[in-house]
Amino acid sequence: MKWLVVFLYYSTFISATPHVNSLRDILTFPFEGTEPLTGGKTVTSSSIEAHTKYGRLVLYVHKDKSVPTRQNLMKWVRSYNNRKKHQGVDDIVFSPYYYKNTVDFINETGIDTFPNLIYFIGDHYEVFNEDVTNEIRVNSWFEKLDEVVVLQPQDRRSLDQIMSSTKNCSNTYLMIGDRSGCDIESWSNIARVLHRYGIQTVKLKLPLEIMSHISLYRRLSYLDENSCEFAVLLHKNNFTVFEDNISPKNIEKWVKSWMLDANDAKYCPIMPDYLQTEIKPELTELEDIYFTSEVESAKKNKRIEFILVGLTGGLAVIVLAYSIFWGLNGSAFAKS
Repeated sequence: MKWLVVFLYYSTFISATPHVNSLRDILTFPFEGTEPLTGGKTVTSSSIEAHTKYGRLVLYVHKDKSVPTRQNLMKWVRSYNNRKKHQGVDDIVFSPYYYKNTVDFINETGIDTFPNLIYFIGDHYEVFNEDVTNEIRVNSWFEKLDEVVVLQPQDRRSLDQIMSSTKNCSNTYLMIGDRSGCDIESWSNIARVLHRYGIQTVKLKLPLEIMSHISLYRRLSYLDENSCEFAVLLHKNNFTVFEDNISPKNIEKWVKSWMLDANDAKYCPIMPDYLQTEIKPELTELEDIYFTSEVESAKKNKRIEFILVGLTGGLAVIVLAYSIFWGLNGSAFAKS
């Protein structure tokens, strides 16, 4: 009976709401309205903040209530996500917004026309400023926004080349590393955000093979070998470890705090000395041999420790069993 009531309510809602055709439409259509929330923010403002912490959002800003245009855009966004096999934070979330009054999250001077599309990611947004009824143009815009440039070095040599190629502002990288169980799911959105600043993203899956491991942690001297995840900026032959929660919004705010002119591709910012440490030169053959033997020795010692712990535990169990056995025998003897 309860499920029948839910079904009837759901059917009534869909028939009474022309822009909603399915449950997924309800889930992708949640932000219409401007009711104030705690702290004086609107529903849309709070939704944008929540979605752009790790993900991204396209806002359909309109001054009329054209249902067909809204339905088409919703369908195009869903179709694009499905075609690209986007999931989780990679999904482009669609939200319509009826623009009545000036709001703090939109600068109207950047909007040439209404209706329009505004794409939010990280700590910035971009305006479409073209015909929102043109599916080809809209999809072309999505393709441009969706571009991800990520380097994934497969061996020690390619990793060394990346760490050695940042002199004189020739390249700037954000290196992201994570282990299974503490994956940085938003790394692709971080790459999308940094692409506009000319910063390339490098993705490492930990643990690395032994030679890459040695090179990474010896050349980036105070990077923690035991950390579950890290983000480190490589810039002008120096590196800086990002200490905050790793997310597109936090990373972009951090980058903008020291990049004074992010829109100038020729601009090469100088980071404060306290934020950077010099990247050490590539290891020599002798250093390779020494550090490799050191790592191998540490592994052997760890295995020996495990064996000793196992033996100690086993002996303790035997001694305990033996003492219980003789204790019971002693008790039986005393009674007899």
